[in-house]
This record gives sequence, C-alpha cells and structure tokens, in this order.
Amino acid sequence: MSGGIELSNIIEASMRFTLRTGAIHGAFAACVALSTRGEARARDYEDEVETVEDARSRLLDRAESVERSLDELVDRARTAYDDMQPELAMSALEYAIKLGLSIEYRGRKLGQVYLLQGLVIHASKQTEDYEEQTRSAFIRALSYDRDIRLSYQDSVPRLEQIFDAAIQTVALGEVCEIPTPSSRFEGHVTHVPKRRVDAGREYSVRITLSRLLKANLGAVTLFYRTQATRTTRRIAMKSDGETGFAATIPGEHLRGNVLNYYVLIDDPEGTRIAQFKTARAPARVTVEDLASGATLDSRDSAPVADKSEEAEEDDAVSLDSEVEAEGASERDAGVSVVLGMGTGFGRVTTQAEPVLRPKTTAVAPGMALSPFHLELGADYSPHERLRLGAFARVQVVDFTHLEGLRAGYRVAGGASSGGWLRGGLGYGHVSHQVPSGSTRDYTLEGSFLYTLGASYEYTLSGRVTLYGGLDFLHLIGDSPSQHFDLGMGARLRF
Repeated sequence: MSGGIELSNIIEASMRFTLRTGAIHGAFAACVALSTRGEARARDYEDEVETVEDARSRLLDRAESVERSLDELVDRARTAYDDMQPELAMSALEYAIKLGLSIEYRGRKLGQVYLLQGLVIHASKQTEDYEEQTRSAFIRALSYDRDIRLSYQDSVPRLEQIFDAAIQTVALGEVCEIPTPSSRFEGHVTHVPKRRVDAGREYSVRITLSRLLKANLGAVTLFYRTQATRTTRRIAMKSDGETGFAATIPGEHLRGNVLNYYVLIDDPEGTRIAQFKTARAPARVTVEDLASGATLDSRDSAPVADKSEEAEEDDAVSLDSEVEAEGASERDAGVSVVLGMGTGFGRVTTQAEPVLRPKTTAVAPGMALSPFHLELGADYSPHERLRLGAFARVQVVDFTHLEGLRAGYRVAGGASSGGWLRGGLGYGHVSHQVPSGSTRDYTLEGSFLYTLGASYEYTLSGRVTLYGGLDFLHLIGDSPSQHFDLGMGARLRF
C-alpha cells in the first residue's frame, strides 16, 4: 500500500515539473519574440528619423539654392537698373518673385527683390499711378524685412517721401496684399460679422480656427477703426474654447457711421500665416443709434481710456496702403482748421489809386509785391475727397483782408500725402506796394474775386497735416488785378 502511494507521489511531482518547465520555455519564447519585435520597431523608428532628417536637409539645401538664385537675379536686375534698362531689370525681378513664391519662401531676400522692384517702377514711369505702385512694392519689401531701407545712392527726395509713406502705412497695422502661405491655411478661419451694431455697446468679435491652424499659431490680433478711435487700434484676441478666439471692442469706440475690422494671425516666429479680411477690404458693420436706428457722429462722444492699443511701427503688420484710402473717409471726415502764411504778387493797372496819397500821384502799371499775409480757414469734409469751407486772407503790413467760400477736391495721393485742387468766391481787397515819389504807398485791388488754386499736403499724424499751395486770385471791381499767392501752413483736424 505504501509503495503505491509513493509511486503516485512520484508521478504527480513529475507532472508538476513538466508543467513548470513548459511554462518557463513558453515565457522565454515570448520574451524572445517581444525582443525581436522591439528591435524591429527600433530599427523602423531609426529609419523614420533618418527619413525626416534627410527631408529637412533637402529642404534646407533647396532654400539655400533659392537664396543663391535670388542673389544672382537681384544682382542682374541691379546691373540692368544702373544701365537704365528697366525692362530687363523688371523681367529678372518678376522671375525672382515667382521663384520665391513657388516654394512659399518667406526670407528677407524677397524684401530686397521688392525694394528694387519699387525703384524700377519709379524710374520707368510707365503708368499714371506709378508712384502708388512704387509704394506698394516698398510695402511688400517691408513685409519681408522690416529693417530694410533705401541705400544712399537711391535716396532721392521723392523716393524717400514714398518710402516714408510706406513705413507709415505698415505702422498703421493694415494688410499688404502679399502672397502668404494661403495654400496651407486658406479657409481655416471662420467668422460671420453682424450687419449692424448698437452705438455705445460693446461688440464681441469671435473667430473659429481649424485645429491645424491653431496648432501653428503664435498670436491672433484684432484691428479695428471707427470715427471715435481716429486711428487704427489693435486688441490681442484670447482663446475662447477649443478652437475659438475672441476680443471685445469697447462701446465707447462704437461711434460714427461704420466699424471696420479685420484679424491677423501670426505663427510663433511672428510671420503672418492667415487672416480674416484685410485693411483694403475689411469687415464693415453699420453703427446705429440705440433708439432711432440712425447713425451717430463721432463728435457725440468724448475719448475715453481703454485697453486697446494704437498700431505702432514696432508692432506693425504689413499692409496695403489703400487701406489708408479706406480709412481716409473716417480720418478726413469732420471739421478741420487751417492756419498758414504766405506772400504774393500781382498786376497793378492804371485804374489803381494810392491809398496814402490819393489823387496826387499816378500809379505806373506793372507787377507789384504783396509781401506778407496770414491764411485762415475752416473746412468740413463730407467725403475723403471733398472739402467745403470758408477762408480769410489778412495782410499784416498794409492791413487789408478778404473772405470767401471755397471747395476742394483731392485729385491724387497716397497714404500720407495728396494733391488738392480748390476754387471759390470772395469779397475784399488785396494790397500791392507801389512807389509814390520818394516814399512807399500801396493800392487796394478788388473788391469781388474768384480764386483757383492747388495744394500739396503731407500728414504728420491723425490730426496734423502740413501743406503748401499756389492760388490765383482774379480781383474784379474799380481796381482789377490778376494776383498770385504762395502759401504754407498746417491743418488741424477735430
């Protein structure tokens, strides 16, 4: 009996040993299989890393190759420009632009290309709006390289003025029509503006971005402008949900007839990668009175402190300067006051009579000086190209004055400068200095007149504009005269 028990115990122990041995062999085999798969995955990962590094290296080589090609094309265009061959220069520059945009190149080399393109356009003068095209090219150059400037050899006064206007345009925060990587993020921004908003109430702007765009962005900025703000202002938009961004325009700024706004989106390096609308074609929302539905003028509200910022040059985003024309209706609309000075000369006829010694000395006909006068005026601008107002001309040396009504029309200009034609009717006198024996005397010409003139204006800020002009005055009356005035001064907007 005991022998049977021992045999069964031996058999049971043998079976347990066999099972344990099988389990150990199975575990070992599983470990070997896992190790083999891990090594395979590691090799695959190393292959993927090598593939990415190879692709990155190829892209860098391609970018360096494009930059070398751009350098060669710029040198070729500069040589043609210096040799007064604008057609050859423009051909090389256009090819350089196509080459850069074909791979969505965003380096500073394209800034040099567009700068030289502006010089060529200005030198060739092939179209009536060549100065506007020059300024647009300069704006594109600044969009690729904000530190780019005209060289000493290119710094002629007129080009400096156009380039300064481009810098001011860029400083306003408006969008230049430069090609962006739209093929990547086109249609990735969604927003539906309201048609009308209530004056004096906050307006919240909320946009929705695609997940891909949000993963690549660094900053989202809202730019807006109303008659109450006077200048383009900016607000950083903050995350509002998973893919939403929002910013609130203060109710104090919602005055005037219309609210214009647009949104710019930059990557972490500060390069613009997407946008909603542009400064040239912003979202436009009508501003209405709460009670009547009528629009409110900006003069109905006083400026208040707010958290928005004026778009400054250091924070500038590239813009197209026609934005300035877009904002001009708001900037120029309203009342402005003119204060200036000038000098003039005119023709004196035999009908003129000395004032100090009348009927004793005959006046010799001819040209006579009208040495110094003050120009005063007040205008209202219902439109960015039209002014209606009153003017006065006061002579200081021989106190005489005339007053009248005048209209002006803007015929040319860009972001910060422009030419105006003006004309009007008035009543009063102009004095001319004439010799009277051994002493000086003066005559009075008038008293009715019409005037025609032209002026050139340069805007220093949103409120101050400098001007210079030439006016013709045809004086009609007992002592007629044809008179010319040269004047200069400042215009202050309110």
